This record gives sequence, C-alpha cells and structure tokens, in this order.
Amino acid sequence: MESNAISSINQSARKSSSHGPNCRCTSCQKAKSKKKSVAISLLDELLFESRHDEWASAAAYNKRSARRLGWLQHLKKIQKLLGTRSSYTSIHFAAAVVEWQAQNGFRSRDIDGKLGPQTWRKMRAVLFRSPLLGPINRKYGIEDFTDRADWKRCSEWKGYNCKRGSRPMSQLRSIVLHQTAGSTSTNANRYLAIPIHYVVLSNGRILQLYPDTEYLNHAGALNRYSIGIEFAGSFVNASDECWMNRRYVPRGTRSGSRVCGDPTLAQIRAGRRLIRAIKEKVPGIRNIYAHRQSSRSRADDPGPTIWREVGEWAKRQLGFRNGNKFVIGTGRPIPDAWT
Repeated sequence: MESNAISSINQSARKSSSHGPNCRCTSCQKAKSKKKSVAISLLDELLFESRHDEWASAAAYNKRSARRLGWLQHLKKIQKLLGTRSSYTSIHFAAAVVEWQAQNGFRSRDIDGKLGPQTWRKMRAVLFRSPLLGPINRKYGIEDFTDRADWKRCSEWKGYNCKRGSRPMSQLRSIVLHQTAGSTSTNANRYLAIPIHYVVLSNGRILQLYPDTEYLNHAGALNRYSIGIEFAGSFVNASDECWMNRRYVPRGTRSGSRVCGDPTLAQIRAGRRLIRAIKEKVPGIRNIYAHRQSSRSRADDPGPTIWREVGEWAKRQLGFRNGNKFVIGTGRPIPDAWT
C-alpha cells in the first residue's frame, strides 16, 4: 500500500515538472497544487489504513455509548459539528471524533475517537451554549438542559400536555417548591421528562430544563405565574415517613434507587443559590409556595425540611412572601410542624 502511494506521488511530480521545477506558469502552479492534494489524500489513506483497527474499536464503543450517554438524540447536531454525515457506528465517524478531539485541546492519550463522558461533556458545552440563560446562570452554576428536556415524553407519561406555551417575564411572580418523591440518582437523563423549570440533584447540581418563561403544568392553579423547582429524592414528612409504593414507609426504607430520608446539605445549599439566581433574573418574583398549597393530593410536597431550610430561609433572607395559611385551588395550608 505504501509503495503504491509513493509511486503515485512521484508520477504526479514528474508530470508537473515539464517546464522545470521553478516554473511559475498557471498550468505548472495548478499541477503542483494537484500534486499536493494527491499526496495529502494518499497519506490520509495510509493513516486511515494504519489506524483502522483502533477506529473500529472506537466505532464499537460509540455504538454502545450513544444511548447510554444520551447523545444519539442530538446526532444531527453532532454530525454537523464534526463535519461528517457518516453513521455514528462507522469508523469514519470515529475518525471525525479524533480530529475534533485534537482540535479542542484533548491530551494525546485521550484522542481515541470515542464519544465517551469526557468528550460528550465538552461537546455538549459547545452544542448547547444558550444566550437565553446568560451570565447569571453561569455565575450560580446552573446547567443548561433546555435543549434536552422531553416535554412530548412527559405528556405521554402524564396523560396531559406538560407544556402550555410561554408567558412574558413580567407575569412571573412566584416560585413553587416540590420534591420528586423518587430516585436520588444524579444521572440528569432521569429527569428530562419532568414538567419543571429546575431540578436540584442530591449532589448539588442544578439543571434548568425549561426557560423561566415557559408555561408548565407543575403546580395546578399556581402554574400561570410561577417557576417550579424540584428537589430529587423521597423526603420524610412531619411523622418521619415517606409515601412510597402507594403506602407510607418509615425513614430508611429503600426501594430500588429510592431512599426515604432527608435532602442532602448540598441540595439545601444549591436550592438557596438557585432562589438567589431566580430573584436576580426575574425582578418581579416575590412569593414562594409549597406545592401542597395548590394541590390536596400533594400533602407532603416538598416536605418539612425543604420548606424550612429553603422556603422559610427565602422569606427571612431575601424578602419573599407567603402567608402560610394561603391556599389556592384544592391546596392545603403550610402545617405548623413545617416552620
């Protein structure tokens, strides 16, 4: 293969030298340019052949990681970024990933053609950079997932339309606190079908799933004027129990990735940081509510710890308002045990 490539380059060189090596006429310049492109393409082919097995391994890895890491749903954007139309399972796609890794400062040992966690994290930052979220989100460490939230899957799961359009920023007056009553997983993909603006994970990560101006079905009669925040986990009520598998269970009960307990300190701190960020972004925000105040079926939402450490804190430190006896729709007032 190598001898054929060198022979082809030399043959092209002889054809271009009929007027002498220093000739600058148009035909000779074109011939030299053609010789250079032939040489580059043949050397690229040599490189491709030499690294075929390595890229085949990377292609097999990409086939497995596409769904596991969640980047398959963004394949068209990734292909455009890489400048290739090749299938994500092909060695040509792996070769394009190698080139992108090299251009974006990866260490030589990490330039392997595999679109794994490290490469996807850096690529996602390029693909989903959103001017909509701006410097305040960066200041408070809020991650942009607005291009990944799956409201259609949410609507199929819930049985109603999770998203009802948008509203002007001037209409936003309230924040509503929730708990997911579910997993404590820190895998962001588990939360993409929730109709909520923000999710605070147990490790303190803050995900923004929808812009603040999106009108979401998350808190009954409070939907129109509110921004919703979910805290991931199953948190105890005032009786030290959680609602799990259609019954109340004591603290410490486990069911899969769910554990009946308290929110983490990282969540509390992140929740407070998020409240500050929203207040800075949305000047008209002045009220903070618990989901139970708008829905009778959400008696333990968000639970006493979240309300005491985030809701009451926001009232004391940031001037938010909420008469704890306030209710709307089928809601219930905040119990004394929560304050």
